[in-house]
Amino acid sequence: YFSGSGNTQTMANWVAEKTGGELFRIVPEVAYTQNDVFDRSKNELDNGIRPTITTHIDAEVMAGYDTVFLGFPIWWYDLPTPLWSFLEEYDLSGKTIIPFFSHAGSSNGANSLNRLTSLATGATVLTDDALSINGDRVNDSETQVKSWVVSVVHK
Repeated sequence: YFSGSGNTQTMANWVAEKTGGELFRIVPEVAYTQNDVFDRSKNELDNGIRPTITTHIDAEVMAGYDTVFLGFPIWWYDLPTPLWSFLEEYDLSGKTIIPFFSHAGSSNGANSLNRLTSLATGATVLTDDALSINGDRVNDSETQVKSWVVSVVHK
């Protein structure tokens, strides 16, 4: 997961708790701050900039996963660019990616799910099963997140 404000991290913790899965946090080399997040993320998106990430998964470890729950916030109606960096680093062929995200109004994910599908080459992205929660409501959504996990795991 990638989290800017902590909302996606909260959701990711509940997903991991319910699935028994391992958490992996995508961390950019230069952290986003409240002072630069809007301008910096817009500049990265507009100019195709891929920020360097400092956390990595060993290729053999990644190869062992069939399903990846991928969490992120919606930034500028799109996938945050640290996710671009992550998705371009790994071979996700044959994996199932289940997205979940927080937003401040783009409840349908805007362009993020299309972007995720295009960057996760060879993976099956369950866009129709994506979980969307308004950032203002994340702290009160534990039951919703855990119920969603059960529903997508048992499809």
